[in-house]
Amino acid sequence: AVPDPFIHVHLKVSDQQLLFTIKNRFAPNQHTLDDSHGIGLANVQRRLDLIYGHKHTLKVSNSGDIFNVSLTINLL
Repeated sequence: AVPDPFIHVHLKVSDQQLLFTIKNRFAPNQHTLDDSHGIGLANVQRRLDLIYGHKHTLKVSNSGDIFNVSLTINLL
């Protein structure tokens, strides 16, 4: 179990740009039974590249037990 779990989601569209951020707490020592761990993020990046080309940025990071994702898409 994750102590003090949370998920924060933010979506904003302004000046022809979409900004989506999500932050959540996870248990860094919890092992997954899924052997495909990490493949989902690679698939997301590949799909974004195919659809938006150089009009997007995806940043994924973690700090301790906090996972952060930031996606910016230029809508022009």
